Amino acid sequence: MGTNYTALFRQIEILRAIPDKPGCYISRSTIQVVLEGKGFSVKTRTLQRDLEALEKYFGLSCDKSGKSML
Repeated sequence: MGTNYTALFRQIEILRAIPDKPGCYISRSTIQVVLEGKGFSVKTRTLQRDLEALEKYFGLSCDKSGKSML
């Protein structure tokens, strides 16, 4: 599978991992573990880039430390 499809499916799994209830957060490290469980081997910087892209398009937010996503 091409890298664009891999990135797309990985980002879909990231969105699935992020809680949709107000006030519920998940850490980046937990998202990374979830992705690994789904067969995606992801470096921390790649995950950061994915989260930044998803934040831009879906209005996700992170806490002040930048360690968790809503």
